[in-house]
Amino acid sequence: MSQPQTRKRKRAPRCAELDDDDIKEEMRMLYQLVSLSHQEIAEEINRNYNLAVTHYQVRDKLNKLGYKKRLSRREAGPIYRQIVEREKMNKESDVIIGGVITLSGKRLKRSMNRNLTLTEQQHILNGIITTELPGSIQVCTPQNSDMAMDLDLPRCPKYRYIPLQVLYSLPIWQFSCLVDKITLRPLEAPNRNDLKITAYQSIPHIPLLRFIIYQISNNHINLEYFAYEINHLLDQVNRLGLRGPLKKILSHTSASVVAVCEIITPLLYAREDFELLEFICHAHPKVKLPRLYEILEEFWEEQRLFSLPLGYGWVETALAQIEKKSILPDSLEELCLLLEICKFVRKDISLFLQIWDKTDSPEFVGWCGRYSRRYISSDTPLMTECKEQLEVLLSRGFTGLKWALTLRAVLLDNYEVTRTFLQHSDLHSDLISMSEKTTNGKHVWEMLEIPVFHQIVVRFVELDMDPEFRNRAPGSNKWRRVKSPPEIGLKDDINQTLVWVACLNPEMTDYTLHAMKWANPSLTGAEVVALLANLLLRWPQFGRDYESIPVSRILRLEFGHRETKFDSNFNPPRALEGVLQLGTEQARMELWQGFIWEYLDDWKYYYLNKPCDCEDICYWRDGRVYQGILDLFRALCQSPEVIESDLELRCESLYSRYTEVYGSGSQGFVTPILVALLLKKPDAFLVLLESGARTTPIDIDLRPAPVTTTTRIPPPMQKTFVIDKSFIQACHRRDLQRIRDLWDGRLETVYEALTHPDLSETDRVKIHLQRADFATATEVSLKSKNSFLRLQDTKPTSSEVWSLSRDYRDALSYAIKSDAIGLLDVLLKCKEQLDIQDYGNSLEPPDPNWLLRGSKHMGEAAQYSLRCLKSLLKHGFDINQAPYESSDHYTLLKRKSGRTALSGALRSDDIATLVFVLQNGADIYAPTGDEPSAIASAVYWGRIDAVALMLAVDPNCHHLALEAAETTRYNYIKDYVRNWKPGLNSVVSDQSSLLDNVSKYLPVAIPADSADI
Repeated sequence: MSQPQTRKRKRAPRCAELDDDDIKEEMRMLYQLVSLSHQEIAEEINRNYNLAVTHYQVRDKLNKLGYKKRLSRREAGPIYRQIVEREKMNKESDVIIGGVITLSGKRLKRSMNRNLTLTEQQHILNGIITTELPGSIQVCTPQNSDMAMDLDLPRCPKYRYIPLQVLYSLPIWQFSCLVDKITLRPLEAPNRNDLKITAYQSIPHIPLLRFIIYQISNNHINLEYFAYEINHLLDQVNRLGLRGPLKKILSHTSASVVAVCEIITPLLYAREDFELLEFICHAHPKVKLPRLYEILEEFWEEQRLFSLPLGYGWVETALAQIEKKSILPDSLEELCLLLEICKFVRKDISLFLQIWDKTDSPEFVGWCGRYSRRYISSDTPLMTECKEQLEVLLSRGFTGLKWALTLRAVLLDNYEVTRTFLQHSDLHSDLISMSEKTTNGKHVWEMLEIPVFHQIVVRFVELDMDPEFRNRAPGSNKWRRVKSPPEIGLKDDINQTLVWVACLNPEMTDYTLHAMKWANPSLTGAEVVALLANLLLRWPQFGRDYESIPVSRILRLEFGHRETKFDSNFNPPRALEGVLQLGTEQARMELWQGFIWEYLDDWKYYYLNKPCDCEDICYWRDGRVYQGILDLFRALCQSPEVIESDLELRCESLYSRYTEVYGSGSQGFVTPILVALLLKKPDAFLVLLESGARTTPIDIDLRPAPVTTTTRIPPPMQKTFVIDKSFIQACHRRDLQRIRDLWDGRLETVYEALTHPDLSETDRVKIHLQRADFATATEVSLKSKNSFLRLQDTKPTSSEVWSLSRDYRDALSYAIKSDAIGLLDVLLKCKEQLDIQDYGNSLEPPDPNWLLRGSKHMGEAAQYSLRCLKSLLKHGFDINQAPYESSDHYTLLKRKSGRTALSGALRSDDIATLVFVLQNGADIYAPTGDEPSAIASAVYWGRIDAVALMLAVDPNCHHLALEAAETTRYNYIKDYVRNWKPGLNSVVSDQSSLLDNVSKYLPVAIPADSADI
C-alpha cells in the first residue's frame, strides 16, 4: 500500500519592511504578551504601518526570529509583578507595554497567568522577594498629550516617550553602524576581493576603538588628566597594532569622528606624531591645528605637574617655531605663559624679551599671573630663583607681587633674592651692602632691621594682598567682610600676617614677637604674647572657610611644597610652644576655651573616607590635620595651670552630648579631663593623662553634687550611665594602652549593646540609626557585606537639627556614590519617619525639607548610580530637584552648581542615564552648572550625543543651543548645531508617554573600563 505523500509547505515571499526594529518589537509583544494569531498580527501591523503583509510572512518572520508563543517564567515574572503593583495602587486602566502597544490591563494579566504557575503567582501577590532580575519590558499608564501647548513658552512634560528612531539618529550610533559595515583592512594591502573581510574578523579589539571614539567625542575624559588619559588610549592603539584601522575610521566624516579629530589634533602635536596629524588635516580640511600658544596653554600645566610621558621636545619645537616666525601672543596670558616656559625649559628669558619688545603691552610689568591671581604661582613673572633673571626683570620695571616675593625670600632665608629685591626698592638696609661671605652663617632676618621688615609686611598687606580677603572680623576663625576704619583693619592684617610668619617659619618666632612689640607700642609684653597666641585661631590650615586664601598659599609655601626647603618646619604647634615659653595666661586663651575642643570633636571628618568633590578641601581628607590639632593640644597641656582649669564648654556638640549624658541644664564650667572623656577618640584624654591631669574628676563629677554659685551646670537629675570599673582602674594606674583598648566600652549604658560580642553587623547599624548617628552607621555599614534587608521600623530622633541634617546628607551621599542601594533604601526610610516628627523646641511648624537642606543627591545619583536615581524617584524625589534653598548660602550653592539630575547625567558617561532622565521629564531649560540651561551646558562641555538627543527630544531649545555654540571652543559642536534641522526622528516637546527602561535598545555597548579591554 503506497504511503501518502506529505505536502511541503511553501515559504512566503520575503518582506523587507518586517526587518524594521520597531515592527519586530511590536510583533514580538503582540505574539508573546497578547497571544494574537498570525492573522491578527498581520492585520494590526498593516493598520499601524500602512503595509500589506500576509499572515504567512508574519509566521515565517516570527519563526526566523525564534519567538515562542509564550514567555518564559523569567520574562513573565517581572511583568506580572508590575501588574500586581498597579492593582495595589487601584490602577486598572489600559496600559502601554514597552512604549509600543496599548491594551487592557485585565487582558494582559490573563495572558501572564498562562505563563506562571499558581505558586509563582501567589508569591508575587504576597510580595515575596525573589532573585529574579528586573524585566526589560515596562508596563505603565499612557499619558494624554497636551497638543495645545504654547511652543513659545516651553514647559517640561512629566513624561516623555523617546522612540528608537531618535536613539538610532545619535552620532555614536551612526558611527557604530559605520564600524560594523566598513572594511578595516590595512591601507598598504592591495585591494583584492580575497582580502575584504569584516571588521569583527579583522580586528579583535574593536571595542577599544569604539570606546575611544565615544569617550573623546563626548568629552568624557577627566579634565584634570585630559592629556594623560587620551595619551594612554593612543598608546594602547599603537601597542595593539590598531593604528591602521584607527586611520581608516578617522578618514570618515561622521560627526563623532570629526569631533575626535578636532580634540586629539593638539595632543598629536605634543606627541610629535606628525604623520597622523598630517593624515587628519588632509582627510578633514575643516580641522585646523590650533595656534602654538593655545597648544602650549592646553598641555603645559599637565606636562609640568603630572609629568606626562611626552618629554619637553615638543615644547622646544614650539619655542623654535615661535622664535623663527616671530609669532606674537594675542593676550597678556599668552605672554606670561611664554615667560614661564622660557624660565623653566630654556633657563633663559631672551626669547621672551625679544617677543615682548615687539608687543605693545607696557601693563605687563604689573602682571601677577596668567589668571590675575593675587598669590604667587609658577607663572608670576618675578617668581625665579635666578639672580640674573630677577635683576633683568626688575630693571625692566616689573612689580607684580614684588613685596610678596620679598617676604617669601626672607621666610626661605634666601639671601641673594632678598638682597636683589631690596636693591631695587626705596628701603635702606645694611643687608644691601653685605656680601654673602660676610654674613657669618646668620639668617636673613637676623641681618634685617625690624623697621625694614615691618615695612615689607605693610607693603605686602597693602599692595599684594587681595582687598577681598582683608578687614576681617577680629577674633574669628573665619574670614568675613566687616565695616571697620581703614587704620584698624590694616593694623589687624599686619598683626595677623606677622603671626603667620611665625607659623610658617617657627625659627622666626622671637623675631616676629619683637616686630609685633615694635608695631604695637601701646601694648605690654604680656599683652603682645597673648595677642600672638590668640591670633593662631585664624591659622588657615585649621579654618573651615574654604573661601579664605591663606598666606602660605599667597607666598607659595604650602605644606610639603617641593619648591621650598623648610617643608617640615612650617608648623604652628612649634610656634605656639615658643610663644607659651614667654609666659601668658594660657587657661583663658580663646584657643584653649573653644577652638581646640571643637576640632578635636570633629575628628570623623578627617578619617571618613568619603569621595572628594571639586568643592571639597583636599587637606580635610588627610590625617595630618587631626595630628596637627593634637600637636597644638599637646603644646597647650605642658602647663599645669591649663590642664586643671575650668572650661566654659563653648562647643555646641560637646555641650549637647554632656546634657544627653548628665541631664539637661544650662551651659557651665567643667574640667578638661571630663570633656576629653566625652570625645569620640581617646587621643586628647591620653595626652591629658600623660601631662599629669588628675583622674579624680572622673569619679566625682558623675555623682550628684550640690549646686554652688560657681557651677552653672546642675547635677544630673538621675544616673543615666555608669563608667566601666575596669576603665576607671586603668585611668588611676595611667595604663594608656588599656585605656585605649577599653575606650569604646567606657560608658556601659550607651555602648553596651554596640560592644556585645554576639551582636550582628546589621543590629549594630540599626542601633546607630535609632540614635540618629548616621555618620557612624554609614561607616559601619560599608565594612559589612550585609545589604540591610532585615532592618525594619528604624525611628531615629534628635533635637540637633543642623547637625543631624549634615550627618544624614553625608551618609546619603556616600551611599549614592558607593552604589549601596540597600543602605540608600534604609536611609530614605529614616527620612520618611523623621519628616513627621518634631525635631526641636521651636514654635514654628516643621520644615518638610529640613533634612535635605543644600543637598545635591539627584545630581549625584544621576552621575554615579542609575539604580540609586530610580530609588530616589520611587521615594518621591523630583527629577528636577535642585539643592534646597533655605538661606543665601544655599542660594549661592544652587547658582554655582545647579546639580539637578540632568546635570549629573551630563557629567556621567552613561547615555542610558541621560535617556532615562529625559524620559522622566527633566527640564532642559533649567540652569545647569554655570550655564543658563542644560542644552547650553551640553554644548559648552562638548557632549555631542547629549546635544543631539536633547535637540531631538525638544526642537524648541535649538535657539539656546545656537547661543551657546557661539561661545564654545569646540568647532564640531558649532557646525553640528548650525546645520541641525528638525527631522522625522524628532520628538514633539509636549509628547507624554513613559518608557522607563531602554537599556536593551542602547545603540552602542560602551566598556565600563578601558583598562579591561
